[in-house]
Amino acid sequence: MAWSVDQVAASSAASADSSPARAGRTRGAPGAGGRADAAMGCSVGMGPSFTRAAHRSRHFPGPAGHDDGMDEHEDETGAAAGLGFAEDEAAVREGPARRRVAIAGASGLIGGALARSLRADGHTVVRLVRREARAEDEARWDPERGDVDTAALAGCDTVVNLAGAGIGDHRWTDAYKRTIRDSRVLGTAALADAVASLDQRPEVFVCGSAIGYYGDTGERAVDESAGPGEGFLPDVCVEWEDAAGAAAEAGVRTVFARTGLVVSRGGGAWGRLFPLFKAGLGGRIGNGRQYWSFIALHDHIAALRHLIDTSHARRPLQPHGARAR
Repeated sequence: MAWSVDQVAASSAASADSSPARAGRTRGAPGAGGRADAAMGCSVGMGPSFTRAAHRSRHFPGPAGHDDGMDEHEDETGAAAGLGFAEDEAAVREGPARRRVAIAGASGLIGGALARSLRADGHTVVRLVRREARAEDEARWDPERGDVDTAALAGCDTVVNLAGAGIGDHRWTDAYKRTIRDSRVLGTAALADAVASLDQRPEVFVCGSAIGYYGDTGERAVDESAGPGEGFLPDVCVEWEDAAGAAAEAGVRTVFARTGLVVSRGGGAWGRLFPLFKAGLGGRIGNGRQYWSFIALHDHIAALRHLIDTSHARRPLQPHGARAR
């Protein structure tokens, strides 16, 4: 079903522990517009539809963001993101083969959960961090300068990019809008170039994107075949996906995971809104028709795992197992 803003926040935590993703229609909606959505601090992620190639969604322009993989304090944020996800990760199944996976954005909600899920199943994870590497499983990169430790990528059969500045972390000044854009586009281009330069390239490059690609479609249902909308976030998403071109041209299977709101009691939009409503401080926002296309964190991780392991998964895909009402 599709939930309005006040319904998502006021409902029980059962939505964060929903059943595994299934094919169906989902609905996002315009909300109060990009700037207002950003002010609400909505945390969103990226992910594919692994049950059917063409889910239909109604989307709103706000979330084109994802894991806050650009955090300066990646150790601290990664540890914080690791709290409260036991239920979310319990539903993720083991992949068919042991892998070596490099993850950019592993300090965020989604990237951290993905890293823990992979490690729990015996896979090796390399975390790309912007500071100096301080652990054996870390490698340094500088997305703004285009510097990537290609030696750390050697032997990786999977590279996942979920890094980017949070769209709800600050007011949308011109400077911060540049940060939102550059943290996605420049980082993706740097990783794609690094992947393409390797003698032994990875099998798959999973790159984040978002339903912000579609813009504000109101009540109109859209799927992955729809073109981009108009405005800042659609423009960012188009550049974001285009930036991965070097990897695709080098023959690496490249897939873009377009996602809306990822809900979990451990963080994200739900983590910010639920305590307010639980304390009696919540209320109706706008006219109540600001629909959000959402997915539970464990469903999202299962979708990413499926993308990694499924050789025919290509092009932009989106998750959202909830059915439209």
